[in-house]
Order: sequence, then C-alpha cells, then structure tokens
Amino acid sequence: MPLQCSVEDNSQMTKIMNDRLDFVNTRLMRGLRAMYDRPLNQGKLGALVGLEQSEISRIERGKRKPTKEELSRIATVLGVNVEALISK
Repeated sequence: MPLQCSVEDNSQMTKIMNDRLDFVNTRLMRGLRAMYDRPLNQGKLGALVGLEQSEISRIERGKRKPTKEELSRIATVLGVNVEALISK
C-alpha cells in the first residue's frame, strides 16, 4: 500500500528538497562518474540525463543548481539516491 502524504507534508518536502539543492555534493558526482567500468565523462553523463556537457560542468563546479527532476535523473544514472547527492 503506497504511503500517502497530505498536501502540507508534500509542500514541506518540496521546500526541504529545494533548500538542499544548494548543497549538491559535486565531489560525489565526480567520484561516481570515475568509478564506472568505463569512463563516464561529462558529455556521456549529460547525454544520459538529457543535459548538455556544459550544464553538467556548471553543476559540478557549483555554478548552476540542478532542478529536482535533473537531480533525480543524475542520481538514477549514477546509481545512487538523491539524498547521497545533496548531502553536505
């Protein structure tokens, strides 16, 4: 049975998520890219998540915050949960 959240709970969760986007763990993103069997460069990661290589670079350098949807796609491709990417 799916867990149900009230609109208020969902709104609070969205606020927390938005606040945490400021703390995308870029070191973890780079490390996870490097751990693949074959190198996963920014261009390949971008292609898999639907972003340009330059956007991945800007995210990793802290020049751009990913949207919630982008962060979710990045986490999926890297094989981690979103919380791992937004941990301080």
